[in-house]
Amino acid sequence: MGSLTAAIVSGERDPGEVLPREEVLASEFQVSRGVTREAIRALEERGLVTVRHGRGASVNPRSEWNLLDADVLAAVLAAPQRPELLGEAIECLGIVEGEGAALAAERADPEDHDVLDEGLGAMRDAAERSQVNPAARYDYQDAQLEFRRALLRASRNTPLARMAEPIEQALALAGPPPPLQRLQPAVQEHQRILEAVANRQPDAARKAMQDHVERRTAELLDDDHAIA
Repeated sequence: MGSLTAAIVSGERDPGEVLPREEVLASEFQVSRGVTREAIRALEERGLVTVRHGRGASVNPRSEWNLLDADVLAAVLAAPQRPELLGEAIECLGIVEGEGAALAAERADPEDHDVLDEGLGAMRDAAERSQVNPAARYDYQDAQLEFRRALLRASRNTPLARMAEPIEQALALAGPPPPLQRLQPAVQEHQRILEAVANRQPDAARKAMQDHVERRTAELLDDDHAIA
């Protein structure tokens, strides 16, 4: 499915284009027809294609893709249109996590505060270890994701947390962890978020999260331009 997904989101397969028959795809990818059938079904579930009896599977426009599916979003962020789509994904994340931080400031209990404090400590520890062992950046990336998950759990809004999860996962898959010089500033930004939540300041929590997301957006887009 990965190759077909990449072909669709990259524009190699145009909207409205009918995919080859199962037996042709099975031969092309050297898999069984059963595996091909499951792959087509998975593409349909993710909104990438529409299957019509007697006509086969036709490629859907991007407006119909399930961009909250982590696999689809990861493929989208690896496509040539990455800068535009990356900006959209992080903009969405800023809205979701900004409101999540504001709700957490209103609703978090002492246990939530303890979990968030531990999460920030794990981020800080990984950032410090990264100065000696750059591989610890992956530990930092994991710790940051856990902190943000805990923050959204503290919002007591399950759908909000579910919306952010695939975007965070896709961003983690879309590129390497942050370079060393960005870790300490990011830890300080999360410290601001935690302090606003602990002090029950929803507006400050929202602003702190949105400021962090805006910086993250600029850095990721700068990386794209540098790669280009």
